Amino acid sequence: MKGDRTTPGRWGKLRSVRARTTLAATAVVAVALVAAVAALATAVEQTLVRRVLEQGEREVEAVVDRLAAGATPDQALQPNQPSPAIGGVISTYVAIVDQEGAPVVGSGFFDMEGVEDVSVGFSSGPAPLNEEPRVVRVGTSDLAIAQRSIEIDGEDLLVVAASPMAGVIRSVDAVIRASSIGVPLLVGLVAAVTWIATGRTMRPIDVIREEVEELSSKTLDRRVPVPATDDEVARLAETMNRMLTRLETASARQREFVSDASHELRSPVASIRAEVEVALAHPAASSWLVVAAGVLSETGRLERIIENLLLLARLDEDTPPSDNVVDISGLIDEMIERIDEAVVSIETDVDEGLSVPGRSDELQSVIRNLLDNAVRHATSTVAVTATTVERTIRITVDDDGPGIPPADRERVFQRFTRLEPSRNRSDGGVGLGLAVVSRVVRHHGGSVAVQDSPSGGARFIVELSAVEPFPARGGTGQSSA
Repeated sequence: MKGDRTTPGRWGKLRSVRARTTLAATAVVAVALVAAVAALATAVEQTLVRRVLEQGEREVEAVVDRLAAGATPDQALQPNQPSPAIGGVISTYVAIVDQEGAPVVGSGFFDMEGVEDVSVGFSSGPAPLNEEPRVVRVGTSDLAIAQRSIEIDGEDLLVVAASPMAGVIRSVDAVIRASSIGVPLLVGLVAAVTWIATGRTMRPIDVIREEVEELSSKTLDRRVPVPATDDEVARLAETMNRMLTRLETASARQREFVSDASHELRSPVASIRAEVEVALAHPAASSWLVVAAGVLSETGRLERIIENLLLLARLDEDTPPSDNVVDISGLIDEMIERIDEAVVSIETDVDEGLSVPGRSDELQSVIRNLLDNAVRHATSTVAVTATTVERTIRITVDDDGPGIPPADRERVFQRFTRLEPSRNRSDGGVGLGLAVVSRVVRHHGGSVAVQDSPSGGARFIVELSAVEPFPARGGTGQSSA
């Protein structure tokens, strides 16, 4: 329904760009923060464990060095009990045990919080002792163990340092607890900022949308507001305004075209009807041959109007031009031969074999309309030339008529343009021929222009891309219509 399209409901708002952008940004930040917290907790744990193990190794090395120097177990252990760790919490305990794992007299572990049983000793069999520092589970607690064997008075002893991991666990837990509070707050802040920023960004778009919704064919002169942000939204508004300008121009041109076309079509129809009505009202005084000739003439004029209108309508669709090869020399000769009732002389100088890519019927309308225009305004002579000039084919049509003032040389190519208001309908001009010429030539990638003719009238110059190879120069001579 219309209401569903213009007014988003509860679920429609969740599908909006604003909501999707906020959800996407929040999700990305949340995932990134969780990953960062996990990486931080892992890094803190690994760093603290490494420091605890290194401290245990240092304690063991110190005891071994004192034992090797001749100190008794009690003397070797005394400087190491207890060993303060980070934060002032006792973390490392050192003992000397025998092969059965029993503490040597005068040595042993101090009581450690959360540790009920410590059982470390030699590896069984001939395998070497595991002297790599490691973390082991003892009872309900984790211990960082560092050990080293030493022989004293023929007895194999093991110096062991044990460090409870409770402090490390508390530090990691503190990081996680702090993150569990900070991460949601930061994610919420990102969501709020994204929602507000996106809303401010989308507000001009909503204004543009509301303005466009109110437009109709009668209000195309309105324009959407352009925000003073110089960003994508501002460029979108400028593009919309340019589009509206084009639509307004096209709409005005369409209305003008329809009005002019209806007027031009009404004229020959009214002339035909008038001649037939007069003949029917006065059958004795009318010659039906004359009536038929008049009706035929007006019908031909009506046919030309419709043909030009249909051609212009087709060209307005901006379809790509055809790449067929058209013999432009043959078209010129054919159109000149068609002018068999003209009262002017036709002079030609056309190279043979000139070819251009395009549609034959459209290019034929160019030659026909140029010749019709020249014959209509010439006093006695029309000159047609066609040759190649730097990979283009140049066609010129000259007449010795009144010419075209420089101020009107662009306007003559507009539809339904007549420079002589006093011209009567018997001349046959409806103001579409040169418009067809201009539109077809531009559609084929060429150009058309008006200049002064050496014979005193107007010279129309058409240039089109030539098809290689270029023909040799060779005129067709002069003919008289």
